[in-house]
Amino acid sequence: MHGGRTWPGLVEHAGERWAAFAVAGAEWALRAGQTDMLVHARAQLAAIDAETGE
Repeated sequence: MHGGRTWPGLVEHAGERWAAFAVAGAEWALRAGQTDMLVHARAQLAAIDAETGE
């Protein structure tokens, strides 16, 4: 195998990190008053929600 070993929770771990990135973007957008970025962050979170069903 090229690329090393993975673990059973890798997909969930990656999804949680991706969601955390979107949340961090939303937090920054709220503090900075960046409406466009907030819309983008909300869309990212909605896509993650739709994909995971959570």
